[in-house]
Amino acid sequence: MSSGLFLIDDDEAIQFIVKSFVSRSGLFENFDHASNGNEALKKLINGELGFSPSVLLIDINMPVMNGFDFLDELMKLNSKLLKNISIAMFSSSENKDDMEKIKANKKIDVFLKKPFRKEYIEELFRIHNSKTNKKGA
Repeated sequence: MSSGLFLIDDDEAIQFIVKSFVSRSGLFENFDHASNGNEALKKLINGELGFSPSVLLIDINMPVMNGFDFLDELMKLNSKLLKNISIAMFSSSENKDDMEKIKANKKIDVFLKKPFRKEYIEELFRIHNSKTNKKGA
């Protein structure tokens, strides 16, 4: 099965860094990004990615549609899509309310603190493999 990471973050520097780490790691075969939740929904729903993402890496604070609103909308539109996807929320902030939302949402697998580190790619890959191996057992 082809693996892919879909980054949803409005920061162009983060987009560049994550793409670079993904490419160098060789752990994910595909990569794409969106700059906000609305753009990400369009890409996912309209099949514009060209691959089925195995991991969503979602920034919490973005213009147009934030990470939590994006997840809520995606679950309303196509909850089946999230069945085999690992979800990581990503932020420079550790806002108490955001942390509580993350803990309360069973679809979210992990919170990662910015700045992005290359070790996160391996962690995301490991989390996804662990999650899919549990479902297959």
